[in-house]
Amino acid sequence: MSYIVQIAANAILNKGATLMNGMTNTLGFIDKGIKKQTNGFADFDSLFVLFLLGKGIQTFGSAPAFSASLLYWSYNIIKDKGEKKR
Repeated sequence: MSYIVQIAANAILNKGATLMNGMTNTLGFIDKGIKKQTNGFADFDSLFVLFLLGKGIQTFGSAPAFSASLLYWSYNIIKDKGEKKR
């Protein structure tokens, strides 16, 4: 009996999380909607990067540490997207 329980427990660990799958599907749906509305000019990632860059530049004078982290995140997103296309 404990062998069956162990197999079931291992199967649950190897299955993808339902919540994460739902969030991934929702983000994909939003991304496709943005691409359709902009005729392929923008997607979710590009708009998110623009937001991070804008907020980072806007808050640089009052909170340079926070601003630097936003700019770094936007840089990493741009860098990762560029490397995936190669």
